Amino acid sequence: MSSGSDHSHSGLDSQESYLLMANFFRFFSSSTALMILDTVRSKEMTSLEVAKKLGLSPLTVLAKLKTMEREGVLVSYVRSKRVVFRLADSEISQALEQIFEIPKKKLGRAGGPGIGTAGNNGKGHKLLLRDTRK
Repeated sequence: MSSGSDHSHSGLDSQESYLLMANFFRFFSSSTALMILDTVRSKEMTSLEVAKKLGLSPLTVLAKLKTMEREGVLVSYVRSKRVVFRLADSEISQALEQIFEIPKKKLGRAGGPGIGTAGNNGKGHKLLLRDTRK
């Protein structure tokens, strides 16, 4: 039996590693952040392009993009006097690809949206809605 401080299974070796991981996964608790990540992972875009595509406030999108950039999930560069955002690297891209597959697999196994209703927000993005009122 291994001790509580042995993290060999995960490969993480310090509290700092777990903190970095928690900061990365924090973005998955916000549906807005998930929609933004899903949009930017398919194409490099400016904050305004993302906002228009998703029908969100440009200020909200820019704030989320800047936070993701600060945490190392996205990077930005200037193109024709506009700031363009993209995924930070191929590792982030691969991780997101796997993470975005999880709900698809779960929905496929369950034969439908077990936690709520699947719908379309009118912009081509499928949404899973959960009633959080209790």
